[in-house]
Parts: sequence; C-alpha cells; structure tokens
Amino acid sequence: MYLIDWQGDPADALALFDFLHLTGINASPYRRTHYEPSPSLAVLFDPKGRYSLAPPYPKIAILEGKDPDALSVLTHTGIPVIPVGFSSLDSISYSSMTGEHCSVSIERPILTLQGKVIPEQELVLSCPCGGIPLLLRLTAALVLGAPPLGTALFLR
Repeated sequence: MYLIDWQGDPADALALFDFLHLTGINASPYRRTHYEPSPSLAVLFDPKGRYSLAPPYPKIAILEGKDPDALSVLTHTGIPVIPVGFSSLDSISYSSMTGEHCSVSIERPILTLQGKVIPEQELVLSCPCGGIPLLLRLTAALVLGAPPLGTALFLR
C-alpha cells in the first residue's frame, strides 16, 4: 500500500484517491504516528505554506516549482523532487491550453515508485486547464504507477 502525505486542499487529495481506487492502485492518506512507516509520496501545495516534513521522509516529493516554502522545507532532506507548474523549467508543465483541451508536457523523464521510467512526452487532456492542482494529481498518479494514457483519460 502506498501512503500519500498530501499537504494541501483535501478535495484534490480525495480526487486522486478516488482515481487510484478505480485503477486498482492501493493508496491511502499518510497520518504521522510513531507506528506508521514513511510515506511513499509527499505532495506539497498549501497556499499558506504550512508544511511539515520529518523523518522518516517520503521517497519522492511533488510541489509547485515556484513555491519557496515547499522548497525550503525540502532543503537538506535528500528527497527527490518533481516540480510542476507553468514553466518549461518544471518537470511537468502545461504546453498549450484551449477552452476544451490542454496539453501537459513531461519535460524530463519521471521515475515511478516501481522503478519504471516515464519518458518525455505530451499528454493531451480532454478538459480545460485545471491549474496546479491538476498537474499535482496527474504527477502523483504517474509516480504511483498509473499509465499515462489511462491517467489522461481520468482527468477529463
């Protein structure tokens, strides 16, 4: 089972968990206790910048590339980071948007928690731009092993 430390809007986390359940990926929210192992994944997107990370650290963190508070909390942790956003410097970004579709660009290869590499590619989503939350959910689903095509279909 994957444990996800989602530090942001609970509605976005719920949308991700609903999708993961439909695809058969076993994941649940991470709740820090002294009994639980480390989270598999941390997603940091809190507009107020209230983040908390402590050992045991997650295996991977996903964040908005321009979030200084998220970057600060990750400094010196050694956690691999996947930045998402509207810049080509981000690993996952929007490449084009229309009223009914958006294209998401995987700018750099992404390593999943299963050790598979998702190569650079474009995913065309049949939905309007969902801002940063859509990129966070897409990236989390990919890192957890959801196939790119199936994930793109979910985000309609």
